[in-house]
Amino acid sequence: MALVSIEVIEITGGYTDKIDRDWDVSLRVITDTADDQAPAVLGYVSAEYPLYTAMSTSVTGVDLFGNNTDYGAYALRPRSARRQSPDCRTVWNVDLPFTSKSESDDGEDYDDPLDKPAVWSGSFQVFQKPAVDDAITGDPIVNSAGSAFDPQPQKDGSFFVETCTKNISEWDLGFWTDLHGKVNSDHFQGFFPGEVRLLQVTYSEQHQRDDNTKVWSKYYTVNMTFGYKEDDYEWGVGILDEGWHVLADGKLEVALDESTPPKPYNVPILLDGAGAQLAVGADPVVKEFDLYDERAFSVMLPYLT
Repeated sequence: MALVSIEVIEITGGYTDKIDRDWDVSLRVITDTADDQAPAVLGYVSAEYPLYTAMSTSVTGVDLFGNNTDYGAYALRPRSARRQSPDCRTVWNVDLPFTSKSESDDGEDYDDPLDKPAVWSGSFQVFQKPAVDDAITGDPIVNSAGSAFDPQPQKDGSFFVETCTKNISEWDLGFWTDLHGKVNSDHFQGFFPGEVRLLQVTYSEQHQRDDNTKVWSKYYTVNMTFGYKEDDYEWGVGILDEGWHVLADGKLEVALDESTPPKPYNVPILLDGAGAQLAVGADPVVKEFDLYDERAFSVMLPYLT
């Protein structure tokens, strides 16, 4: 007896209104003899697709959501029917229904809130930032004399904000305090270091009654809000290098115009990044600064699925 082929025919199901996971996976299994039995066929399925058979009574693995599980007999009720094909091989139609719900002794469903997957939602947040260059031509936004406008024009910027809601068993204030407001120092959700900031963390205490034991248990619903920025400054800041003073021989002096006698400018002048007045026609200089400390966001991964 040997396996010839296994093919996934259909996957149906999904989330119920209680965010339970109910799926049906249909497979077509072909073996090389008509004497095969259902347990052997399910063994082939387990070896080839462990994620589909993770919830059977005899197999423990990872389910479709990456959770190590063994849900017991209620979770997987294999139904196999075989028919003879023209070449005398055995064709098995295997239906693997499974669920994340458990059942109490009296037949009522009991949903463990800690088993429920994280829920994500997102939107764009708009903010104002200095308009340094013309968006079409790329030319610096300065007057005909090469000086910055006062006040400096502003334009809309935006970044993506995403909130992850997850039920957890314990609330660790020190853990979340250390992460709150920080920027990622590692790759996170497909973004490079420095591009993601944990903007906000909120939690609420919840209670659940086990219908089997009649005991109330406590858990926490945590909302983690992340902001994603991929522009030039990410979560730092870029400030146009301008001011009322220049460096002359290492000393700070008031910037003077070219009139006779020279007079202080009545608007800030652009600087060259080294404390001197920017030459006419030269590109404006933007000073960049990091505003937020960094943390490794990988420690939050268990709370994101």
